[in-house]
Amino acid sequence: MYLAYNTAAVVPGLMVMLPAPVGVRLDAEVTPIPGGTRNTFASNPDLPVRSFALAFEGERPDAALRLSADLCAEGTDLTMGVKLVAHNGKQAVFKQELATPGCDPRATVSIHRRGRIASLVARLSAARNGPGITAFALRLPKTLTRGKLRPFVRANGRRMRPISRRRLASMPFPREVRSATVVWRGLGAGRRLRRRARVRLTIRDARNHRTTLKPRVRVRGKAPRRRR
Repeated sequence: MYLAYNTAAVVPGLMVMLPAPVGVRLDAEVTPIPGGTRNTFASNPDLPVRSFALAFEGERPDAALRLSADLCAEGTDLTMGVKLVAHNGKQAVFKQELATPGCDPRATVSIHRRGRIASLVARLSAARNGPGITAFALRLPKTLTRGKLRPFVRANGRRMRPISRRRLASMPFPREVRSATVVWRGLGAGRRLRRRARVRLTIRDARNHRTTLKPRVRVRGKAPRRRR
């Protein structure tokens, strides 16, 4: 991508060169607007390009393009207005929320089984420069079900009880936390539980932003013996 005087605008525009096998040049006019810029690609060729990714290598002091707001801060508007015009004249206008992987919380999940009984441990952590965690919801795979033991959560030096159902544990924290550990023991492990299982985690942070994770977790331990 290059900054170039490729349009009639008073500020430089964007020139994107997509290499082979696409071999396409895309020109955008950059227009200053309150709170940011508007980038208009008005002459895209009619080619079946599904998508392309553009990455900026950090914010250096001499960077040509810089953020005007902290995307990790509470209250920052993450929505971007989009207008698409097809070659047949059809239009689509919508709002798109910006992805903020550097601000979003993360999680690691482990599952250990012994025969028909399994235990799950999920460790949630906020991003280094991101907002704290305010709530979570954890859904078990269909091959695991709740037993007699209820899950518990450790956060801020306290042990808390989340709301638990047959395959779901969730809770809002009294105040935001930087890390939390969810422990769920005594789970029933079905015969269809394989070496890997998919767990669904939804984490909400202080921005009221929801992050959904679906990690494939390696199941450790011994499976139940099959009857002959």
